[in-house]
Order: sequence, then C-alpha cells, then structure tokens
Amino acid sequence: MTGDVMPAECRRVLDELRSLRERSGRSLAGLAAATAYSKSSWGRYLSGAQPVPRAAVVALCQVAGEPPARVLALWELADAEWSGRGACTAAGPPEPSGPT
Repeated sequence: MTGDVMPAECRRVLDELRSLRERSGRSLAGLAAATAYSKSSWGRYLSGAQPVPRAAVVALCQVAGEPPARVLALWELADAEWSGRGACTAAGPPEPSGPT
C-alpha cells in the first residue's frame, strides 16, 4: 500500500498474514508453488504494496493450516479501507426526492 500512513486495519491483517507465512515455514517461492499466486504477487501483498485478494488470504490460511474465519474477518476490515468503503463521510440526511 502506498502513502504515508497505513490504516490500522490494513496493518493488522498484513501482520497476521506475515505471521502465517512464517508459521508455514515457506518462502515467497514456496507460497507461489503451493498457491495460484506468483512469488512477486506474494511479495507485493505481504509488503502492503498491493491489496491482498480474499482468495489469497484463504490460500495462505490453507497452506499454514489455519482456519480462515478469523483472518477473513480481519481482511474484511482491511478491504473496506483499501477500497475506500471504510472512509467516513460527513454527509447529512438525504434530500427529499419529491414535493412534500
């Protein structure tokens, strides 16, 4: 992820994914061999340079022998930040759409 400050949700899921990779004992090349994602893709995902696809999270959980539910919950929060859905808006109530 580019930018000065990475949102806490993104840091949290990346820390968890890095921990899973370490626990799996696999290098980036090893992850690439065990999943449908290349070594360079794993490098971008785990460095935070690119958002992690949901399917990659599931694949890493499988490789590490980790049930995916908890990690996917973290991913949902991070994905909302990556996609902009987690941004707060200062919008007021909607305008009436017709005559009252």
